[in-house]
Amino acid sequence: MAQGCLISKDDVAMEAIGQEYLQNLAMRSFFQDLVREKNGEKILTLKMHDMVHDFAQYLTKNECSVIELNNDFTRKMESLDKKPRHLTIVRSEDSCFPDNIPNVEKVLTFWVQSFHDSPPIRSQLDRIEPEFFLRSTCLKALDLSRNRIGELPIEVENLSKLKYLNLSHNPLCELPSNLCNLYNLQTLKLSACNHLQKLPEEIGKLVNLRHLEIDRTDNLKVLPKGIGELKSLQTLSKFIIVKGDNNATCGIEDLGNLNNLRGCLKIEGLGNVADADVAKKAQMHKKIHLTDLHMDFGNSARNRIHDEVIEALELNENLQSLAISSFVGTKFPKWMMNLTKLQKLLLQDCQNCIKLPPLGKLPSLATLDLEGMNAVKFIGLDFSRDPSNVDAKSVFPKLKKLKISKMENLEEWDLIGQEDGGMFRDGDFEIMPRLRCLKVSSCSNLKALPNVLLQRVPLKKLRIDNCTLLREKYRKGTGEDWKRISHIKKIRVS
Repeated sequence: MAQGCLISKDDVAMEAIGQEYLQNLAMRSFFQDLVREKNGEKILTLKMHDMVHDFAQYLTKNECSVIELNNDFTRKMESLDKKPRHLTIVRSEDSCFPDNIPNVEKVLTFWVQSFHDSPPIRSQLDRIEPEFFLRSTCLKALDLSRNRIGELPIEVENLSKLKYLNLSHNPLCELPSNLCNLYNLQTLKLSACNHLQKLPEEIGKLVNLRHLEIDRTDNLKVLPKGIGELKSLQTLSKFIIVKGDNNATCGIEDLGNLNNLRGCLKIEGLGNVADADVAKKAQMHKKIHLTDLHMDFGNSARNRIHDEVIEALELNENLQSLAISSFVGTKFPKWMMNLTKLQKLLLQDCQNCIKLPPLGKLPSLATLDLEGMNAVKFIGLDFSRDPSNVDAKSVFPKLKKLKISKMENLEEWDLIGQEDGGMFRDGDFEIMPRLRCLKVSSCSNLKALPNVLLQRVPLKKLRIDNCTLLREKYRKGTGEDWKRISHIKKIRVS
């Protein structure tokens, strides 16, 4: 993409065209050991066959060079018959960052291959000579990841043709403001830059930016307002909302223009949103390409407005994975039941919600994780299905894995409405017909697991940890209900 080999056509994104090319090459056995997304659509990693690799090297021997950084490095660079267009320098663990690199005036791709992590000792940092950026003005792709770069020279603004910049796994504290003059930049990778504390305030000038990777940047606590102006942005690892009315940092409303976002997104600081009308401006329902979302409300105080805020953040039905953590409201949003394509759901540390939503209605849900829901004392029929919908013949129809943990106040769990004869009999409808794995941990007051779950569901794995009452009830051989679970293939009770 950085080299201009992918051109958008008929409203099809460059990334989609690139994936199509990759799929075609894979289908023709150019690659091996393919790793795909769980849905099988996107190729994540691959290896090139040795024969194909050797042939590609032969065809590009005058354009691509791979040189090890050692005492003979300068002589090798100067002895090249032709100036390379794509240059990789392989750096050993004890070698210094290369300087005074010859023959880089026409290089289009430059990669310093290294495997360092961000070092804790500042004296170990690498230094990039400013002259390199003054001579490498043709660069379109620059990969300096996993080196020990603590500061990026301001001369980086001379790389006006640069489209791809990877600085991941470097101990950078900040980026120079004139980085924002690289108007052609499409991809900026800052993953695992643990020392990074802020992004340039004028980042909104990068109007062609499509991918901003800032995952695993724990010291990055704020985002500049300009993020909301990047309308072409497709990848944004996290979006941070800070407390107070600060015109220099992002608010929830700045998500409103980012409707091209796709893949995964974590929104941090949702507990700082104090106005449902402002939350609506995020237009979350318009983000049709977003598949994985984590809504983190943080350590905020209990406030009734949070029920209204989360209701205003209605999500698009295309979402496949959702996590809601540290929500301090008292009830979950109604729109959750509209997420018909949702496959994975995590509800974590939502301390004030006393009732779970009727998640059994979600037709595609395959993995459910309930953690730290300490206000919940009873899981009943309304968790499995809507009592008003008596026509439903199956609840949790595709659920394969269920985990319940750290729910210390949970006492009873009844899937069918009083198992000794409630409003529904277990033969009236299917209950979790595909469930294979059940894990229950740190639920010390839970008295029993639903009998219908143990005897009518094809469980393959049952794990009970740190649950005082359950441990005694289902203890191997001596527990009063051991016979109810003894048929399950893999059992662990501890």
